[in-house]
Amino acid sequence: MKLTALFAFLLTVSTAQSQELKFHRVEFSTGDSIQSAIHFFCSQDYEREDCLKDIAALRRALAHYPTQLLGQWSFYLVMAQDWKPLVKLQGGEPVIPAFSSLRNRATALDRSLFTPTAERSAELIRWYRLPIGQPLIDLAITHEMGHALCQEKNERLANEYGKDLREGKIPQCRNAAALHARASK
Repeated sequence: MKLTALFAFLLTVSTAQSQELKFHRVEFSTGDSIQSAIHFFCSQDYEREDCLKDIAALRRALAHYPTQLLGQWSFYLVMAQDWKPLVKLQGGEPVIPAFSSLRNRATALDRSLFTPTAERSAELIRWYRLPIGQPLIDLAITHEMGHALCQEKNERLANEYGKDLREGKIPQCRNAAALHARASK
């Protein structure tokens, strides 16, 4: 795996240990439906096997959705111990399990979505008000894809677009520029 830095707004972010958060790019040569324009990264503290396992789980989850509409996009998996400090530094709610940078065409995901602790699972279930057993990864990635596909910053609308994706529909974006950009792909 090749060492790389996270997208621009994370370059200066420090972990709790005051180290720059760095990532390894993960290359896959599988025959799944995920296009080559989608890139995957794991933070440097990931064990290789865990990284590959979690990226494979993410790819399986993404395979249900129209990732070809994303164009060039990157997914960054962040170790659980680095997640909350990272989100706090970005001005977000530490409980969220994912966030995206539309400008940088990237989504960061908390490793807890793939390898949850009992405490973190309970926290996420309370945050999302979900019944136990609901796949949080699907909720997180469809919400973030709602942001990405529609170039939407509004959380409520991203939730609506994510719900459309989970129901097998292509979201009807309210942002005309996003619709135009999607149509031209």
